Amino acid sequence: MIGQSAPPPPPAGWYPAEPRTERWWDGTRWTAHTRPTLAHDRIRWAGIPWGGPGGPTTQLVIAGVYVVLALLPTLVAVQARSSSARAMGLLLASTLVIAGVLMLVNAHFCRLIAQRRQWTPDPSGPPTEVQAP
Repeated sequence: MIGQSAPPPPPAGWYPAEPRTERWWDGTRWTAHTRPTLAHDRIRWAGIPWGGPGGPTTQLVIAGVYVVLALLPTLVAVQARSSSARAMGLLLASTLVIAGVLMLVNAHFCRLIAQRRQWTPDPSGPPTEVQAP
């Protein structure tokens, strides 16, 4: 359109470049300075990659659903007359409770991942190169 100027370039700072890498933008052009990114998609703990899509709130809601769903088979097990029906109810209830606990652990790791993603770029600029004497 006539009379409109181009939007200003983004401010200087670290920006995502390649997977797990950031590159320094000096305000006018990309520089050769890179660094590993601080954002991770998963946290490996006890040999299991934790975290993932949904965020901590979604994981907490799912954990709550599992625990609430465990109430029905618990009620059935308490009122069952046969030992096999009682055992099946308790097995299903305990499975749902364990799934809920695992979702709570996953919510914790999702919260840690979300915190890592909220870091602020270093305003001091790219690392300075030491000149040889």
